[in-house]
Amino acid sequence: MKKIPLILFTTFACALAAHAKLNVVATLPDFGSLAREIGGDKIDIVVLAKATEDPHFVDARPSFVCLAAQRRCVD
Repeated sequence: MKKIPLILFTTFACALAAHAKLNVVATLPDFGSLAREIGGDKIDIVVLAKATEDPHFVDARPSFVCLAAQRRCVD
């Protein structure tokens, strides 16, 4: 019997959260393109690597942490 109120609360919470855009961080442009196709206008996407970079040799940068946290950092 306790599961029914929990299910109703979860459904209601998900319905309220559905109005906000989902923040997505893609490591590669190909993954970013797939996310754009699937998410459409319901997502905000940031792609870390450029299309011209070799994905095996992308250096980690402190700015990637800021992008993943969806905040602005001062360089």
